[in-house]
Parts: sequence; structure tokens; C-alpha cells
Amino acid sequence: MRPLSILLLATCTSILLPGAGWSEDAPYTVKGRTFDFPTPTGFCMPNSANSNEAEFVRTVQALMANSGNTVVKVAAECSQIRRRGADRSRRVSDYIVYYYVNGTESESLEGSAQSHRKALCDDMRQQGDASVADVPDIVAKTAKELNSKLTVSGVKVLGVLAEDAHGCYVGLLANTRDNGGPFTMNVDMLATVIHGRSIFVALYSEYKNPSESQKSLRLEEAIAADLDSKNPD
Repeated sequence: MRPLSILLLATCTSILLPGAGWSEDAPYTVKGRTFDFPTPTGFCMPNSANSNEAEFVRTVQALMANSGNTVVKVAAECSQIRRRGADRSRRVSDYIVYYYVNGTESESLEGSAQSHRKALCDDMRQQGDASVADVPDIVAKTAKELNSKLTVSGVKVLGVLAEDAHGCYVGLLANTRDNGGPFTMNVDMLATVIHGRSIFVALYSEYKNPSESQKSLRLEEAIAADLDSKNPD
């Protein structure tokens, strides 16, 4: 299982996008079960009818297609994705991705969700920098395919930052460069089990300072609680 490879790798060809405008959420079928994946307040679904927003999605799709994970849903901070829609050069740094690891499509875990979550979190504690060592190469390969200037020069796994009844939260930082110049990407990744299926949720933001990173972690914890409440067993 390589869930940490999602750093900047956030979708695949099966992504579900609205036809136009800002769509309301709809149920998603994942691994044979139906899920409600909430969109956090202030986030919007990309508009596939807008060529600039669609390009952002295609870039993320291509990255994930090379990373071994399947995205079910992506949403971006509303003002950022709307600015990107009006101006192709604008960066979208704040977005959220629901996904699962390829090869787990037939997964059906029996028994207590809490025990499976603990086992998954124990596995996350074993993940280190080696688990994301190939991310710069994956990004370089994809950038070449897309004629993009996106690069990642270094990735740091911060480990499990917190654990609660909803799952655990892994932190990552990546030194990144795009058309707008260099920046550090902050990623908070939820690892959880719902309906007997392992699900991951990655929340991306541009790193600013430790206080802002804590806010991102708190938001990810709130998303996890909302995800649980919307998907009771």
C-alpha cells in the first residue's frame, strides 16, 4: 500500500466532475459501497466546462495516474479555482482529494471499523521518507508528458500528527515549483476505514507557518468527523 504517494498526485481518469457550474454533492460508489464525501465549507467542485479549471484537473489526473492511487472526488478552495478559471496562470494550492489505493478494489474488511482504523494507522506510522522518495521522479515524468514546469525537489514525511476515533492524520511537506515560482506544499492526509473499505483524504495547502498548518490539521479533523457522520454503518 502506497497512500503517501499522493503528495501533489491527486486524481485519475475516473474522477467525477460536474458538467457546469458549482454542483451539489452526489453519492459516490467506491469498492461496491455507496459513500457521501462532503465538500468542506469554502470549497467548490471544479467546472469541467471551463478550460482552465479542466486543465488543472487534467494535470492532477495525470500525476495520480502515475502514482498508483485512484481519486474519487476533488474539490478546491472556491476563490482559487474561480481565479484559475479566469486566468490560466493562477495557482490552485488549496484543494481536497478523496481517494483509495489501486489494487484494493475488492477489499471488504469485516468486523469493527475502529480496529481496522487502528491497524491502518499503525501501518501509517511505519511510513517514512522512503515511501515518497519517487515523488520527484513521478512529477518530472508527468510534467514532461504535459509540457509543464511543475517540479518537486524534496519531500518530508512528518509522521502521524494526530489520531482520534475517525482515523489518523499524516503530515507531509514538499518543496515545489510551478509557473508562479517556488513554494512549500503542506499536506494533511486522513487514513480511515468506512463501510469496510480503506479511504484516504488529502488536504493540500500552501505552507505559511506552524500556526496555519495547525489550522489545516483542525480542518482535516473536522472533515473526518463529517465524513463519519454522513456514512454510518
